[in-house]
Amino acid sequence: MATTALLLTTAPAVSNAQQDWNGNEAQGLGHPQPSTANVSLSDNWKAYRFDRDGIRYYQVNDRNDNVHVVVGKVDEIMWALPAGKPSARTSLPSWRLKISEDAVPTLVYSDEEISLIHYQDGSNTVWSVEEAR
Repeated sequence: MATTALLLTTAPAVSNAQQDWNGNEAQGLGHPQPSTANVSLSDNWKAYRFDRDGIRYYQVNDRNDNVHVVVGKVDEIMWALPAGKPSARTSLPSWRLKISEDAVPTLVYSDEEISLIHYQDGSNTVWSVEEAR
């Protein structure tokens, strides 16, 4: 019984694992304004890269700080997280979506491993994770 009480009293402290030096919760992955550098190549988008526990994450927000897409990567395995308003259609190297030939591409982020490209065709949007350009 004493062990249970101890665990319950420490749960709130454990839930806020990412904090700054002043004890404030850090704004990280999934937040509208993460406390990391915007590395976007486009003025219309904000791109953020996070490395945590051997996993690399990429997050793209619009200029109003709404999350649009979050992608995770370990080695050659990639997946899209159900994030954003609404959750984005995302084409991955292992799961290619058909992209309209009329879609306008915008290179939002690129590094030594991947490129994140936003394709817009009218109201249809597809995010594509492709080999680095």
